[in-house]
Amino acid sequence: MERKSNFLRLKQLIILILLISGMSVGAQKDPLRFRRTIYTSYISGNMEQWKQEINTLQLQAREEVMQRELLIAEYGYIAWSLGNGRKREAKQYLETASQRLDALFLAYPDDAELLALKGAFLGFEMDGAFYKAPFLGPKSLHFITGSVSADSLAPHGFIQAGNAKYYLPPALGGSKTEALLYYETAEKNYQPLFQENPYDWRYLNLLIQMANVYEALNKINEAEKTYQKIVRLAPSFSWVRDELYPAFIQRIQNTN
Repeated sequence: MERKSNFLRLKQLIILILLISGMSVGAQKDPLRFRRTIYTSYISGNMEQWKQEINTLQLQAREEVMQRELLIAEYGYIAWSLGNGRKREAKQYLETASQRLDALFLAYPDDAELLALKGAFLGFEMDGAFYKAPFLGPKSLHFITGSVSADSLAPHGFIQAGNAKYYLPPALGGSKTEALLYYETAEKNYQPLFQENPYDWRYLNLLIQMANVYEALNKINEAEKTYQKIVRLAPSFSWVRDELYPAFIQRIQNTN
């Protein structure tokens, strides 16, 4: 009798473990849950959580929709890593993400978002390795141009075109004025998408970049309106609320 009771308890424990495991995997396979978590990590500045979400999904993502969500998250984390001097870590994530991107691109060679990511990833490869620019630069621009041509209403190609113009030195064709035109087009195209999906961190990131360019071009009113828009859309966005916007206000006051 005692042996039977122990068997029943063991069976119940196994069922409970399976249920918990299933709930965990199911949560990881929910694109909205993943997108929301990455967005929350972005506005709170919790990049460790962002990294953990990527690492977990890398082991579980099978469906194409989750592969795409993972790519977008990896894109953001790689960019942040490069910007914060974590080049070795950025390289590791770039290698893994590039393999995933290549596999998706084979299936969808005319996808505007994937084309934009191809251009961005090649740009990441050139970071700090300027000797690669003559070879990878034209390839990156080819994919970015292809993204804009594939879907002129998608924002992603215009963002990367703006980035190319913004970061290139003027001697190589860089221009903040031209970059702003691309960013403004991207922002216009992004508005309806953000209304449908308010957990897309890339839209807020685009607005930050636009505010930077507006200020660099001495378009102070436009820059301030853009910062105010970010705060209105994401009141808890600590990086903008506590750092970028106050620093901008201080710079303007110092020049008056």
